[in-house]
Amino acid sequence: MSHQMCVPGGWQDIATLQYRARETLAGIYAPDGADIKDIALRASAEMLFSHASTVIVTHPYVRLDRLVTTVDPEQGTEGEPGVAMEICQLLRGSKIL
Repeated sequence: MSHQMCVPGGWQDIATLQYRARETLAGIYAPDGADIKDIALRASAEMLFSHASTVIVTHPYVRLDRLVTTVDPEQGTEGEPGVAMEICQLLRGSKIL
């Protein structure tokens, strides 16, 4: 099983866990595994989700997004964007965030 996060350029594996299960259980499930009927597989998915959540919270893109969101509303001086504001505009314009 793997928990993935969408990043520029595609999907990145955040956390992985090996689990032996029946072939009929293969597929794509909700991030927390709540839609998995098999109890043991669901428990493993919940553990993976818990681990992945701590990794995602500290992921550089998440941190960068928080910083940009914090700076984005600020005003530049005399009609010119400040350095932080310009960085935010460039990041937003590049579709990275």
